[in-house]
This record gives sequence, structure tokens and C-alpha cells, in this order.
Amino acid sequence: MDINNARKLVKEYGRTWEIASETGNLGFYPNSILPATKDEIKEAIKIVILSLSLSKDWNGVDVCVDGYVSLPTFIDKAVYDEIRYPILLSDKEDAKQAAISLMKETHLKNIDEIKLFQREIGQYVENCKKMQ
Repeated sequence: MDINNARKLVKEYGRTWEIASETGNLGFYPNSILPATKDEIKEAIKIVILSLSLSKDWNGVDVCVDGYVSLPTFIDKAVYDEIRYPILLSDKEDAKQAAISLMKETHLKNIDEIKLFQREIGQYVENCKKMQ
């Protein structure tokens, strides 16, 4: 991916994130609303960070890091629907409780994935700084 496509994808992801976070929902969102796969977005963010670091312009790196670390909040749409609809629409207590249990499990997985993404991008940014 070249820098122009990377910048475009990062902007699209930023707009998606803004819209998703305004809805609040459950603390996570369906990955079907992403403009590309998580791996493609991660690659684009890294390219933009590298470009910024090479030009010695560290403005915007924090936003890129935040976007990278936020990617785990986008989950498989089927899981999202399995949680969301019973909680919001079901009048059956069993269905709501099962959805709440799945939501808790999903949040725990997200925490682990967020920590992993934090380590990944933190190391990447440090490596970019060493190239200076």
C-alpha cells in the first residue's frame, strides 16, 4: 500500500470510528462497518506513522496510535448481533442473560487484544524513533 492510499484509508477509518463512537452502543461495534479489514487498517496506520516519523513530524502519531489500539473494539458482526439484539429487543430474561454473559466474555477478549495492540504499536513507534 502506498502512502496516499494509506492516508485515505486512515481518514476513512477515522470517520468510521467517530460515527461508531457517537452511537455509544455496547462499547464495541460490528467490524462490517470498517472501510477495510483490521489488518489493512493496521498496515495503513503503520505506513502513516512511518511517513510522519521520516518527515520528523510527530503531530498526528498519537491519533494514529489511538486508532490502532481501538481496532479490537470492532468485533465480528455475528457476535455483535448475538449480543445486541437480545439485550435491546428481547423480553426473555434467559436470552438477555446469555447475551450479557457473551458481552462480558467479549469485553475480556477485547481487553487482551487491546493490550496486544498497544504493545505492537508502541514497539513500532519506538522503532520509528530509532530510525531518526
